[in-house]
Amino acid sequence: MRRTIATLIALLALLQPTTAQGQRFVAGPCIGLAASQVDGDSYAGYHKAGPIAGLWVEYHTQSAWSAMAKFRYLQKGCRARGEAPGSTKFALQLNYLDLQLTAIYRLNQRMSLVAGLSGGYLTSLREFNIGGEVPREHTIGLRRYELAATAGAHIHLGPRLRAEAAFSYSIIPLMPIAHTIEHWRNKGARNNVIEISLLYEL
Repeated sequence: MRRTIATLIALLALLQPTTAQGQRFVAGPCIGLAASQVDGDSYAGYHKAGPIAGLWVEYHTQSAWSAMAKFRYLQKGCRARGEAPGSTKFALQLNYLDLQLTAIYRLNQRMSLVAGLSGGYLTSLREFNIGGEVPREHTIGLRRYELAATAGAHIHLGPRLRAEAAFSYSIIPLMPIAHTIEHWRNKGARNNVIEISLLYEL
């Protein structure tokens, strides 16, 4: 986690001269929250909350269209509570480094529509059941790389601040179907995420 934060700070420092030299480029940090579930397991509901933090750069064209790239850390997964108060029946914490590329269409001064793709790298995972954290050697085996589609909207709150609400979904299963645990068999497992973020322009 410390290495991830250091990388984001270094990239932000590199972005600042770029935004000063080119009027069509703007950039800044983003922070937010991801509400997640894993489709294909036996649990339903966006019960897993995880942080989002990263950097973005946007290229403006002469029209209402622009393109944005984000480099982020975000936490996905799922969670199901046990019957006992405060207990966990099952939880999966997935930590990703993510590169997202989106097209943005400016509807008016207040709102824009967003759609695109993201590629994520699973840096680590933690699995929990009613007995506590599962030892690393017994955790679920997932693909290291994820490809996801995303769609959402930007609400412009001021000259330099905007809020983003987006939905993202894995395009390919998180694990080969032949190796899934019993209640995921023949269904695949895909991240299903609602993202709420704030983007600040430097």
